[in-house]
Amino acid sequence: MRKLLDDLKIRCMSTRNEMNAFTPEGIQKAIELNQILGAKYVLLSSAGRVESIDGWKGVAERLTKVSEKLKSLNMRIGCHNHELEFVPIEGKRPMEVLAATMTRPRPATENNQGGIDDYDEAARHVLRSTVSRRRP
Repeated sequence: MRKLLDDLKIRCMSTRNEMNAFTPEGIQKAIELNQILGAKYVLLSSAGRVESIDGWKGVAERLTKVSEKLKSLNMRIGCHNHELEFVPIEGKRPMEVLAATMTRPRPATENNQGGIDDYDEAARHVLRSTVSRRRP
């Protein structure tokens, strides 16, 4: 794959990974893949079914722990977001919990919140990140 990317003069910026890649066992495989591809961002494709604010705090804590490991490799974590990160649970948006709980460096975000009416509200949280890609 790397040879094809090089031949086409295409740079791979990130990989999307399931939640199991953000475990002590899984992150090593994600790091190796990103290093082969030359990608700097290890993106969480989805947190899965998280039904409480405490659950989202747990997601943030796991991502923070992995972020610390990636920092020394000049890599960063990121999150591919969906509408569910912006729908309030227990009076708070999961994106607010992630932004408040995660330590620096802030994760990159790749946003796919096509069903959100309040883009200004979503943008307040997205703009806290270093890199953001939003599609309608």
